[in-house]
Amino acid sequence: MSNSYPVLSAKDSLSIGEAVEAHRGRTGNYAGFDERAHEGLKKTRLCREPFDSDALTSLAREFQNTRAAIHIAGGSASSKRNEQEEEFAQLAVRLIRLIPLEAAQDPDFWRYLSVFVFRDYICATEGDFQPQRYGGNGNKNLVRWTLIRGLVWGLHCADGDDVSAVYKARLVRETAGKGSEVRDLYISHVVRPNWAKANGAGLAFIDAAMAEPPLFDIGSEFRPWQQLNARVGRIAKNVYLPSLSRDELELLMLQEREGIPSEPALLVEND
Repeated sequence: MSNSYPVLSAKDSLSIGEAVEAHRGRTGNYAGFDERAHEGLKKTRLCREPFDSDALTSLAREFQNTRAAIHIAGGSASSKRNEQEEEFAQLAVRLIRLIPLEAAQDPDFWRYLSVFVFRDYICATEGDFQPQRYGGNGNKNLVRWTLIRGLVWGLHCADGDDVSAVYKARLVRETAGKGSEVRDLYISHVVRPNWAKANGAGLAFIDAAMAEPPLFDIGSEFRPWQQLNARVGRIAKNVYLPSLSRDELELLMLQEREGIPSEPALLVEND
């Protein structure tokens, strides 16, 4: 335990990030990057609550093992990326419950995590290590940083300790024989919308979209999730979602879903 947590500035993260990309340019991949030459750029910041570095190390090791298992299990590159992001989303929720509030709210801590702890995951998921993935360009568009996006994904799907909604859309889609790709659906319709910040709203949206018959976007022409998102966005301008109970949110989402077709052949003009 310590009374401080590790941080990395935007400037220093960018310096290391550029070195990571230069390494890929020389070798053709991200593996084998030697971060030891950059250890001196790490700093620490005092916190009121104890910081458990061993717990962080344990979580990171667990995630590394999970990623390895996903890779060994086979499947398409897209499905592997999807599952890895789901796993990080649930891990991120566990992480912020183990660390001081100061660290959880500090972008420099997330830069440290991005560069020194979860860099391989970011490179594998994004296909690059550009500044927008880890905050190398400053504190803007935080929800687009890979790790913070995963954290928001997890938080918007968490019901206490239950984070099963993180996986729900993929499992329903696979059961329906429609493949595994739901990453963009979550990011566009659960992570980024302002209305999804209301406690329980993301869960209610997923439950409504996955109610029988479940809704899934097909290509660029048939977008029922987008249609439901648009409807909820409009209603959120007139209804203060944070004031609603979980049951009220679920009822609202189901009401907004009415009339949205689940298959292209059923498409009607609803809006």
